[in-house]
Amino acid sequence: MVQVAIGYGGTPAEQVATKLRSYLKDEDLEVFLASPHSHDMPQGASDQEQWQLIQKKFLECNIIVYVCHDETPDRSAVKAEMTFIKKHNLFNKMIIFSKSDSCIPQKAKKIWRSMHFAPEKPEESFSRLLNEIFRQHIRLSAPIQAAPAPTGGA
Repeated sequence: MVQVAIGYGGTPAEQVATKLRSYLKDEDLEVFLASPHSHDMPQGASDQEQWQLIQKKFLECNIIVYVCHDETPDRSAVKAEMTFIKKHNLFNKMIIFSKSDSCIPQKAKKIWRSMHFAPEKPEESFSRLLNEIFRQHIRLSAPIQAAPAPTGGA
C-alpha cells in the first residue's frame, strides 16, 4: 500500500490538505496529515511529540505531498519541516501541490514534481495528483539496474 504524508503551511493550505487527505483515503491510500488538528495525531500529544511523529512519518512514507498556499513560505513550522526534509534527503519523494510558484518555500523551489491547483476548486486537481503519486511511487520502487559490463574487445 502506498503511504502518503501530507504537509502544509497556513490555514488555506490546511483546508486543501484536509480535503486531499479524505480523497486519498477514499482511494485506499494510507495517509498521514501532519497537522495538530488532524485525526492522525494522538489526542493530547505535546508539540514535541507531534513534531517527532511528523518526522517519523516523513521518513517512513513512500511519498510526501506538500500543500502550498499564500501563507506557506512564511510559516516557521514549514521552515523546520523543509530543513528536516533536506537534511534527510527526502526531496526525491516529495511532490509540491501549490496554488502558484510564489507559494512554494525557497528550499523546495527546485523540485521538478510540482503541480498547481486552482485555489477556488483544488479538488479538480486531486485525480491528477493521485496519478503523479502513483508514478512517483513506481519510479522510487523500481530496482536500480547497473549498467552492463563492457564486453571484451580489440
